[in-house]
Amino acid sequence: MSRHTKRLTVPRSWPLERKTAKWAMKIPPGPYRKEYSMPLAMVLRDLLKLCDTAREARLIVGSGSVLVDNSIVREPKFPVGIMSSISIPSMGLNKIMLVDRRCKLSLAEIDAQNAQTKLCKIEEKTSIKKGKTQLNLHDGRCIVHEIDEGDKVGDTLKIELPGQKIVKRYPLKEGSFALVTGGKHVGQVSKIVGVSKGGFSSPPVVSFEGFSTIKKHVLVVGDLAPEVPI
Repeated sequence: MSRHTKRLTVPRSWPLERKTAKWAMKIPPGPYRKEYSMPLAMVLRDLLKLCDTAREARLIVGSGSVLVDNSIVREPKFPVGIMSSISIPSMGLNKIMLVDRRCKLSLAEIDAQNAQTKLCKIEEKTSIKKGKTQLNLHDGRCIVHEIDEGDKVGDTLKIELPGQKIVKRYPLKEGSFALVTGGKHVGQVSKIVGVSKGGFSSPPVVSFEGFSTIKKHVLVVGDLAPEVPI
């Protein structure tokens, strides 16, 4: 199996010039869909412009100076997805991965304190043995509760990194702020004005001020105000 892919076939969400080079890194299987993540080395080279070649990017990553979600990463192809933070302490650099209005992955500036936490959407909720509850998050993380804390699929947890301690909960409800991650209004952060449960053949719909979208394209990012740069 090839370890690379042609640039013409990479997801349209990757902000790459298609015809300046032939090859791009192939993102390995992991927690994120490839449309919502990029290899770390390509983020350093093509988004942050910290180097000119993939070889230089590999050297930077291999040096252990790059943190993703407050943990040192030495794998150049490590997937950096939506809501992931990238930090290089020696440079005072702290960024968060978002998606813009053109449906392109983009980086925004955050402070060092925000780089130590992460907003994670609950994708699945399962009851397991001994009365415990397992929450599967959008970035592949798994959190197990001794008792059911009342979290629902679609809610967002603010967790402390790398220990995964839950700092705050943001429910998917009227009045919360959310980032739209897909559809016509992708990249927009707006206040929720209503949530419908949907029906047998129709998905749940979340309404905002002036538009609406399906629930799977909504990621709650705050209650009184957004916790991401807008």
